Amino acid sequence: MGLSIQYKGLSYTTAVIAILGVAPWGIFLGGVAKATTELDGKIIKQAEVMLEWYVVAAQIVYLVAIAILGFAGQLRRCDTFLNNFLAVNSFLLIYRATIRINQAQALVDDDVYVSDWLKLPYVRAIAAGQVSSAAWNFLLAVFLAISGSTPEPTD
Repeated sequence: MGLSIQYKGLSYTTAVIAILGVAPWGIFLGGVAKATTELDGKIIKQAEVMLEWYVVAAQIVYLVAIAILGFAGQLRRCDTFLNNFLAVNSFLLIYRATIRINQAQALVDDDVYVSDWLKLPYVRAIAAGQVSSAAWNFLLAVFLAISGSTPEPTD
C-alpha cells in the first residue's frame, strides 16, 4: 500500500519544519560557542555551560532524525517517541533560558556579574537561541503529532 497524499504532505511538511529549525538552533549554537571561548579551563566554569552543550547536541540530533523520518514516511511509527524527546529538550531549553534571562536582567539592572567570564552579549545570545528553539520545538511537536496521527489509507 502506498502512503496517502494527506500523510505524505503532512510528513514532508514536518520534515521541512525540522530542517528550518536549524536557524534558531544556529543562534543557540553561536551563543554557546562564543561563551565557551571565554572559558579559561576551570572545571566550575565548564560545568556552567555543560548542560547547554548537551541541549545543543540533542537538538540537532532530533531535528535531523525528524527530517529523515519525515521524508522516509515513517513518522506514524515514532511520533510519540520523538515528541517525548522534544518535550524533554524543550523543558531543558525553557529552564536554562529562564536562568539566562535572570542573569541578563541582573547584568542590565544591577550590573551584577554572576560569572566573571559570562558577559551580557553572550547571555543574550544564549537566551535568544534557547527561547527561539523552544518555540520552534512547540511548532514542530504540533506538526509531528498531526502527521503521526494521520490514518493509513484503507484501500
